[in-house]
Amino acid sequence: MIEKAMQLCYNLAIPKEGRFRMDFGSEIKIIRQKAFLTQDAFAKELGVAFSTVNRWETEKRTPGVKTMKRISQFCNEHGISFDELQKAWLGRNK
Repeated sequence: MIEKAMQLCYNLAIPKEGRFRMDFGSEIKIIRQKAFLTQDAFAKELGVAFSTVNRWETEKRTPGVKTMKRISQFCNEHGISFDELQKAWLGRNK
């Protein structure tokens, strides 16, 4: 358990500039993990179902514009960068 927590902290400490571009599911998961939330808790914060967050993270669905605005607000409130997620979302919704 401690090793997993240390690995998570290490992975989140990698600077954004040095990392390769990730897909939407990975980006939304990173945001959730930076806030130290489960999928269920993250879903409640955003006003969506747990299954919705799960579908985002597994690339089965992407959120609409209204939900992306809520995610952006969540990121702003928690001091988490929204840029990479937005790029991934825009790239997927072309």
